[in-house]
Order: sequence, then C-alpha cells, then structure tokens
Amino acid sequence: LQTKHTLVIASMFIASIFLLIVTISLYLYRRLNSSHKFFDKYGIPYTKPHWFYGHMKEAMQYKKSYVMTLKEIYQESEPHRFIGMYILQRPSVMIRDPELLKKIMIKDFVYFQDHGVYYCKEAEPMSHNLFNMEGDDWKSLRVKLTGTFTSGKMKMMFPLVKKCASNIRPALTSYSTSPEGFDVKDFCARYTTDVIGSCAFGIDTHSLQDPQSEFRTMGKRIFESRWQNFVRAFFENLPAWFITFFRLEQFDKKVTDYFTNIIKDMVKYREENTTSRGDFLDLLIAMKNQKDTEKLKDHQEETDLAKFITQIGDKWVKSNVEMTIELMAAQCFLFFIGGFEGTSATLTFLLFELSQHPDIQDKVRDEITTVIEENNNEISYDLLKKLPYLEMVIFETLRKYGLGLGIRTARKHVNHRRD
Repeated sequence: LQTKHTLVIASMFIASIFLLIVTISLYLYRRLNSSHKFFDKYGIPYTKPHWFYGHMKEAMQYKKSYVMTLKEIYQESEPHRFIGMYILQRPSVMIRDPELLKKIMIKDFVYFQDHGVYYCKEAEPMSHNLFNMEGDDWKSLRVKLTGTFTSGKMKMMFPLVKKCASNIRPALTSYSTSPEGFDVKDFCARYTTDVIGSCAFGIDTHSLQDPQSEFRTMGKRIFESRWQNFVRAFFENLPAWFITFFRLEQFDKKVTDYFTNIIKDMVKYREENTTSRGDFLDLLIAMKNQKDTEKLKDHQEETDLAKFITQIGDKWVKSNVEMTIELMAAQCFLFFIGGFEGTSATLTFLLFELSQHPDIQDKVRDEITTVIEENNNEISYDLLKKLPYLEMVIFETLRKYGLGLGIRTARKHVNHRRD
C-alpha cells in the first residue's frame, strides 16, 4: 500500500509539473503572439513575423548576417515610406523616406537622441559610455567630448597614426616572401588595433608584428557571440543584482577588467610623472581634472557638431557627469568598439574594390604619389586634405558597404505626417 501511495504521489507530482510547463508555454506563446499586434494599432505596414524571432529568424540562426537581413527587409518594403519589423519581440520601424529621416534626425532630434540600448552601469561600468547614455547625462558628456574631435585635436593625434602606419611596409614585406596568401581583413584589423591602442589607450600593441599579442587577443574577444546577449534581448531594465548573479554581462568580465586596468595604470602613470602623448586619453584626463562648467564657446574650435548641439540645448551644459576612471575606461572601450570593426572593414572593402578596378587603383596611386612628391616626400595631416579623388573612393566604399545602424528610440510620442 505504501508503494502504491508513493507511486500515486509521484504520478500526481509529474502530472502537476507537466501541467505547469504546458500552462507556462501556452502563456508565453500567447504573449509572444500578442506582442506582434503593435503595428496594427498604429496602421503601420509590416509582414507577418515569426512568433519567436520576429523578422530576425535567419540572422538569429546565423544563416544570414544582421545587415543582410535588414537590407532584404528594406528592399521588400517598396514603395512604403517606412515599414514595421520586429527584432525578436521588440517593435521597430525602418525609415525609407529621406525627408522623414531628415526630420527625425534634425528637426525632431531632441525626441530621438537616445539609442534605446539597455545598460546597467552599476553591474557593468564599461557600458556607461556615450553611445548608451540617455537624456541630460548624454547631453552633458557629449558637450564635453565634442572638443576632443576638432580638427586641431585630430592633427595632434596624427603622429601616433603615422607611427603605426610606418609598420605596414615591413609587415607586408614579410608576406611577400611567402608562397601562401594572407587574410587582408585580419591584417587591416591588426593595423586598426595598433592605431586605437595608441590613440585611445596610450600603449603600443604591436599587433602587426605579433598577431597573438595580448591586446589583440582581448580585442577579438569583445566581438565573440555570447549567449548572455541573446537572453538580454528578451528583457529590459534588468536589476544589477540579477545581471551579476546570473552572469549576464554584455561583455566577458575578463575582457572589461583587462581594458579597465590598462586605463587605471596609464592614468596613474601620467598623473604621477606629468607625461603627455597628445592622445584621446590625455584629453579625458584633462576633463577629469577640470571640475568647472564647460562652455562650448571655450573650445579652441567650434565644430559643426558643437553648433548642432547648441541648437538642441543651452549654450552650455553643466557637467552633471563626473569624469571618473571608470567613465574614462568606458569611453576608451567605446572608442575601440566603434572604431575597430568599422575602420578595419572599410579598409578591407576599399582594398577589395581597388583590386577589382586597376584603373581606379592607378588613379589613386598617382594622386597620392604626386601630392607626396610636392610635399618633399613627407606625409602630413594637412596633406590629407589635398587628396579629393581618394576621398571620393572612400565615400563610394562607404556607400556600397554601409557601416553601423542608426537605431533611435523616441523619448515621447511623436506624430509624423507627410507635409
């Protein structure tokens, strides 16, 4: 009898668990399907999404790239001015009309300045960067950083870039003696790593000479796919304790700790020895040591971006965001993420296109050779402004192989109608 009683209890327990799983599954299925009714409410055109992946099924299954998936959605949405789509369960609108896009990004930019990327600075200090920040915090830090990207500041960093570029010829020479080919994308990535390591982190990474250098290895790990990011895509506003407890950080903690420690060591060394390299880190250190309100008119040069910021806010913004070591590390980390893949990919596509069009390649080479000879065979920052054809080739490369996604989220309800 006891055995029978035990079996009955076990059967009831199993049945209860099964019923609970079925109930939860049905609830989630219904909720996921109901979340795909958003565009019906606003009359926005869209195609039927997958109940789980939305319109990103092939991208999430690694059958197509994310960019290629978006390109297909764009091409298939003709002739609509905009089209609704779901990134997993998140409703998004792809803008196809240039005039509407211009209105969003300029006239109504005050409502669309946020990227809508969830981050938790308590659990992930490295995520507290300019790209993720929102509202007044973003505006305050953006005004601070505007002065770091004037032409004068870029000219100051040019010698660092030039030094990294001087290592390209020896590296290519070593490949010329080998019967095997080499990966151009990897080569460009290593060069870009050297440039960003020098300009943002203030160190020589030697990635061109050593493909397995520690900085290069850690940099590659930033872009590795992580299951944590897949989980985070379904949830918003996760508390810090939840992220920490379940190890749901966006980036590997070993990687973020590595880059943070570099910044800490470099800042400590420069402040103790009063040394300067004229790089991005120097500018951040100067901001860290300057506590007063920063006015745009105090910048050495007023850029178009600075003028644009004054149109969406006051003539100055009080620095509510204190430039701490952690915040400095986050900006340098963003510098690496934003510049590494975009620059190396553009260089790769540029070299590929030149290899396919020898006539254009010859014209670019002739222009560069002529300008350098006129400058006593020296490459300078001002010389780069005398290469219009090269600039056109770069712009055409960017047109064909667009980089980055202009994702924005509305801070309030905004009505857009055809004027």
